[in-house]
Amino acid sequence: MSTRYNPNPFEKKKMKKSTKWVLCILAAVSAVGCIVAALVQEPVIPAYKEAVPVIIDCDPGTDDGYALVMAGGTDNLDVRGITTVYGALSIGATTQNALSLTDYIGLGCPVSVGAATPLVRSLRPSSENNGVGGLCSVALPVPAQKLDERPAWQLIYDEAVAQNGKLQLICLGPLTNVATALQQYPDLAQKLAGITFMAGNFDSPAVEFNTSCDPQALDVVLRCGVPLTVVPRDRAYLATRLINPCPVADGDGNTALWGSGAPDYWSDLVSDKSPVQSFLVGVQQYTDDNWKTNDQTTSLNCRAMPSMAPLLSVISGGSDLCRYDKCWVNIITTGEKTGTVVFTSAQDAEKSDEDLGAEVSLLVDIDRTLYRQAIRQMVNSYR
Repeated sequence: MSTRYNPNPFEKKKMKKSTKWVLCILAAVSAVGCIVAALVQEPVIPAYKEAVPVIIDCDPGTDDGYALVMAGGTDNLDVRGITTVYGALSIGATTQNALSLTDYIGLGCPVSVGAATPLVRSLRPSSENNGVGGLCSVALPVPAQKLDERPAWQLIYDEAVAQNGKLQLICLGPLTNVATALQQYPDLAQKLAGITFMAGNFDSPAVEFNTSCDPQALDVVLRCGVPLTVVPRDRAYLATRLINPCPVADGDGNTALWGSGAPDYWSDLVSDKSPVQSFLVGVQQYTDDNWKTNDQTTSLNCRAMPSMAPLLSVISGGSDLCRYDKCWVNIITTGEKTGTVVFTSAQDAEKSDEDLGAEVSLLVDIDRTLYRQAIRQMVNSYR
């Protein structure tokens, strides 16, 4: 008669207990794996094999200041210099802000003073209110860095020569410095890889500030032969808004003002562990306080950062962050419509015999979800 093996009941309990522990451990390992995978997922902005050498020509101003901070937070840019121009503020104020920001974020590049007035037109003051100092009343530390002795156009040319045809210009203000450089150095155009700048309003007849400041400078740039990427200000404004919580944004009736999709809350993007927190939070707080003071219950508690768009265009190659169309761009330099930018689609250009200006790559949209993630990626790069 055969005897069937009957295991010890205590051993059976031990086996069940061990099995439960194994399953718990496997579940924990799986959870950790998911977390690790999320942390090491492909960044929104893929890393270039080689950083793009750039000079940022700007008139900071809050949104230009934000763009400079973001420029310091990406490895895709090799910032070779900052050049300043009049615009949102006087040349003295924009230069001081650029120097303070460059020193504050440790860019380690020269800062050079550019044009104080347009090529032809008289100076047109900005109507923007960016608080004391032009940076939303944020007081940055006194910079230890000194200004470069070269004027902006010489710094642009010297770096173009040094970078052997790889230098790109990111222009956030009026184009007077770039036009001056192109006029003073006739061979400069052959030494530049590209110019990215904000100009005009694509969906609105309103004259855009940068181009109205110096339409003749834009005309020089459009005819220089360098590959151009143009960012319409109205498209950039809508794509780069960051908001604080408010009834209009949070309520059911926000679609008309905000558009589809979840709002981009500033508090979700600004880390209190970031070394650049004081500037980012200062801008956020100023925006919030200003909105509450004015009690604008029918408007968004937000601030757009349109100068982020040209920057994102240069650093986001190969990603889905920015979308482009081919387009022709021209500028009216005389008459009542002086300063108006004219956009002509590639399809309409084929039917026209008129002077349409220059064929450009036109940034038409920025993915809002990827934009939010890209800012977080750049802010978190400061350690």
